[in-house]
Amino acid sequence: MNPDLLLVRKNTSDLGTWHDVFDEDKGYHLPPESVVKPDCIVDLGAYVGYTATDFAWKFPSATIIALEPNKQNFDRMKNNIWVAGFEPNILAVNAGIGARGGRGYVVGGHFNAMQVVPDDHGDIMIWGIDFFENFPVDYMKMDIEGAEKEILKRQSGWADNIKCIKVELHNYDLGEAWNDLEAIGFEVHRYENHPECLVGER
Repeated sequence: MNPDLLLVRKNTSDLGTWHDVFDEDKGYHLPPESVVKPDCIVDLGAYVGYTATDFAWKFPSATIIALEPNKQNFDRMKNNIWVAGFEPNILAVNAGIGARGGRGYVVGGHFNAMQVVPDDHGDIMIWGIDFFENFPVDYMKMDIEGAEKEILKRQSGWADNIKCIKVELHNYDLGEAWNDLEAIGFEVHRYENHPECLVGER
């Protein structure tokens, strides 16, 4: 895949995010080396699809489920998936993720820093994290701008079939997040290339 073919919008967070994904010295989104040949990758907070297309490129046998709540970003993601030729590999979903399913709305002033707030009258669909309770996932990338705190505190069994998770923390004490990940069954370590990232493995 040639990343230069992917759409980068002016006056947005696209260019910075593009570099975060495709510069060789970054790769914050990637799983640890212990995840060798994943069958299923879940991309929570997929933005415009840079991470999802990179997953499909690096792990061609994997199925990628990519959730993005913002409609503008989602439409760009669909376009980028098509340009990259990965439509068969990636299931793109215009939805957010939450501790419980329902409806909500998006808040946040930056294109790649939007959080879904639950609200029965909202125009955004929210998948409840319990969807994954009986759904084997080899690697889950969670970058959801603060919604991770309520999800990681939900001890409902959703994490039992997730082999590895990488969580970017937002307004969430690192020690508290560490304890919450351990409480749902993960062995936890810090991701050394990103000070606000934790990795949980089984």
